[in-house]
Amino acid sequence: MLSNHDYHNAGFAVGIPRPPEIRDKLLDLHQRAMDLFNSGYRRSTDRGVFDLALEIEDEIFEAMEDLETIRDTLSDLTVLTPDEDEVEEGENEDD
Repeated sequence: MLSNHDYHNAGFAVGIPRPPEIRDKLLDLHQRAMDLFNSGYRRSTDRGVFDLALEIEDEIFEAMEDLETIRDTLSDLTVLTPDEDEVEEGENEDD
């Protein structure tokens, strides 16, 4: 289970890119890939597009692992959800 510190720092603070950052990398990758394929793919071509694709793939894999940890923590909490029959009348569920 995540500690309070881990909960607030999960994923993004450990090097996982935030959505705008990954979006920028994906747009850059798309542009590089289009340039590569429009100019005709050659084996001697700059490997930058492939290196960037591998970097993004690794970041997405790490993000998925962090999200699984968060999901597991949420599951630990949601399993404790009382049945509607167990909530006493007049009890405020928002507290």
